[in-house]
Amino acid sequence: MDSHVLDEENIKEILIDAGCNKLVIDEVIDLANQKEYERIYNILSKQRKDILEKFHKSQKEIDVLDYFIDNLKKLNITNNQKK
Repeated sequence: MDSHVLDEENIKEILIDAGCNKLVIDEVIDLANQKEYERIYNILSKQRKDILEKFHKSQKEIDVLDYFIDNLKKLNITNNQKK
């Protein structure tokens, strides 16, 4: 394993970039110091799952808005043709 990845500053930077909160960052750093890599893996896997769920929810919201926008465009086109 690349020891640079487990450097405290590098861990902090990576997890901040990944959107992790201070509590998660501190926990992962503490676990890295204890060489508890499996526990780190479990925490990061959960973080990833949570982010993916948010992404899917956002995608669904975008799809709904796109549907509504498309219908508004069609309505506008229809209304413009009737004038």
